Amino acid sequence: MIQKKRNFIFPFFRNLLLIGNGDILLSIDFMKNNLWCKGAFMTKFQWKTAVKNCYCFLKTNRFAGASGLLLLTAAVHLWAQSLVPVWERDSITYVTAATHWAATGEYLLPVFPPLPCFMVKVLIQLGLQPETAAKCFTFLTGLPVPLLGYLIAMKMTGNRRVARYTAFMLIFHPMLIYFSVQPLRDSAYILFVSLLTLAAVDAVKKQTVVPWLLCALWSAFSWACRFETLEFFLLLPLVAAVRVWQKSYPWKRALLHLMTYWVCSIVLWIVLTVATGGREVFVSQYNTYIKHKLTLLVQRWKN
Repeated sequence: MIQKKRNFIFPFFRNLLLIGNGDILLSIDFMKNNLWCKGAFMTKFQWKTAVKNCYCFLKTNRFAGASGLLLLTAAVHLWAQSLVPVWERDSITYVTAATHWAATGEYLLPVFPPLPCFMVKVLIQLGLQPETAAKCFTFLTGLPVPLLGYLIAMKMTGNRRVARYTAFMLIFHPMLIYFSVQPLRDSAYILFVSLLTLAAVDAVKKQTVVPWLLCALWSAFSWACRFETLEFFLLLPLVAAVRVWQKSYPWKRALLHLMTYWVCSIVLWIVLTVATGGREVFVSQYNTYIKHKLTLLVQRWKN
């Protein structure tokens, strides 16, 4: 009896060592079929049935499906953070600026919109260490993006399979994984642009005031992260104009909704500017950015 256990114990540990060489399937197959481990693993048919039942449950239950997407995203992002513990130069600059801002009240990066650094600064003031605050910032801003991608694809196509593929593509996209590791302003920018896109799809389809107000809210937040989102100020009216041209959006209602969007987004942007304490930075830098874009537009028009 002792000899029989030894004969099974040796190949058991030998196959466990194969996991380090990448032969995971062989190790699992050995453990499932090993007499010494009998009863500890399900049969091959039971494994397939369990996986199929879990997939059907996640596919039919919306809350469970959303929770599954969030958990998978969290696992991938945490795994990426454990693999890449070192930050790049820009990330260190942002964290240093947020730490200095929390300690002295002075913002060291006047060439960039301060909202991402302000969010990290708030976490530091709540008692978190600068490194922990930066990791929490990237983790929390990157976590909902695949779920938002699923909702956007679902609203635009109505096809659940396309929406699921979109969500999985966003979960395993290398650039989004990179942004989940490095505490840059891009993670907050992508989050607010995703929320803005989701609200814009609803605004064009439903043609009601509430989605346009949400567009204004997320536009203000996205403007406070990166300059590039100012293009949405003209892109959304262009989409509404196309819908009016297709005679699927009454022009009076579209004009009223666009005016509501423009006014509310500017007001919310001013409130957000004052709340983050970067009024001078916002006004000067955005004026420079707008003048530069207008100059490029005039030059291309002349050429």
